[in-house]
Amino acid sequence: MDMSDNAAKMAAVAPITAPLTAARTKATNEGNVQMKQHVNRQLSQIYKSVGIQTWKSFVAPITQAMMGFGAFRLIRSMTSIPVPGMLDGGWLWFKDLTVSDPYMLLPIIGAGVLHLNAKVSIPSALSSNIR
Repeated sequence: MDMSDNAAKMAAVAPITAPLTAARTKATNEGNVQMKQHVNRQLSQIYKSVGIQTWKSFVAPITQAMMGFGAFRLIRSMTSIPVPGMLDGGWLWFKDLTVSDPYMLLPIIGAGVLHLNAKVSIPSALSSNIR
């Protein structure tokens, strides 16, 4: 919730902060440290007056990255656990569930589902933002 509130507040003050951000980029490219610090102080004052805390913008992506990496490690370590039912309990074209897909159908199906999901969800998300 905090991240979306911050994003909305930042979007509201974007017309004010855009020239300052451009000036900061120009000062950085020119190596003008004093000007960059001055612009950073101005941006900080604007953000503080509106109630924006920039660190909140990074909480959700960092949390998602940690959870994703944890899930990856968990699933990967689960593959090394011996399960007797996986050796003789086949399903569809799999005779042994401990080996990789011999026909590469699962990656193809996964890519197809991902493509269809993106094709359906992206236009609907764009049209809902226009309203």
